[in-house]
Amino acid sequence: MSAVRIIGVGSAHGDDRLGWAVIDALRDVRLPDEVELHCIGAPATELLPLLMDARRVIIVDAVASDDRPGRLVRCDPRDLARGDGEVSGHGLSVDTALDLAEALGMAPETLLLGLAVNARATRPGGGMTRAVSRALPTLVAAVAQEAYREAVPA
Repeated sequence: MSAVRIIGVGSAHGDDRLGWAVIDALRDVRLPDEVELHCIGAPATELLPLLMDARRVIIVDAVASDDRPGRLVRCDPRDLARGDGEVSGHGLSVDTALDLAEALGMAPETLLLGLAVNARATRPGGGMTRAVSRALPTLVAAVAQEAYREAVPA
């Protein structure tokens, strides 16, 4: 059983690339051996298998918000509006995939870390916005700190 799986959700477009960018940056950070890094683009099909046999999962994603872009977002996915069957840019939304995992009895303890983004600023083929790019190191540090807290006994 893996102690910690860090899953970056994203795509190649604009601020939606955030989850993948965090995983790329974490590949250069020394993390405990119990930590696994994964990039996914389709939570409906790729997230569920990664939830199995994990004690703790940290999901990293861009979070559409009316808040200031680049603000760190940390929440328990149970706090999300859940169960609406919403379709996101990834197909089935992350929260709906987590609902399904819970219904199947395979939902580990999960944390969502991300940055607030303006969903209207994401354009196909474009890079991340300046606010999100500037906040990326803060998010990488927060995810690494969480991984250490979970993987290394106190």
